[in-house]
Amino acid sequence: MLTTTTFKPINLANAMDAFKNLCAAESHTAFEKKMVTDHPQSVSFAAELERAKANEDFARTSWTAHSADLENALIDTQKDARVRTITAEDICDDLSEVETHLRISKSAMKGVTVTINHHAQTFPNAYKRKGNPESTYFTAEHNGKNWRLTGIYRDTCLATKARISLTDEAKAAVIRNAETF
Repeated sequence: MLTTTTFKPINLANAMDAFKNLCAAESHTAFEKKMVTDHPQSVSFAAELERAKANEDFARTSWTAHSADLENALIDTQKDARVRTITAEDICDDLSEVETHLRISKSAMKGVTVTINHHAQTFPNAYKRKGNPESTYFTAEHNGKNWRLTGIYRDTCLATKARISLTDEAKAAVIRNAETF
């Protein structure tokens, strides 16, 4: 059963930046915690850890503010779901993974659309009679500068994680990268 939510496309530029800053801050805090653990007598490491925690708190506040629209759209779509749901972090992480995987410029990405099932998996034959469970999918389109979320829906969970529709310009850029690695 397909469950869709209609909403105005959400610009993910600020959310993606806030997510990257949060990930960097969390990584820095984890590093400083390790340094304090390894050198418990050092006051400078403890002070640096406090600064890292403050930076992480600021990044988390920024992330919360910039991901509010995204979270609201997810809540509307997943209101009856309990499993194979996604979060705003999953969306940003998956889109970053697509950018990393393609390795092409932002201008070449214009018009590229992706449909992602974050929880892609295969199911045993026992599910054939009752049908595969549902998972939350999302679609996004790149406008040449950043991603815009264009849809969130629940549908039958399949084994394919991502479906990427490339424009001719994006295909040419991918081929250029593959030929010159």
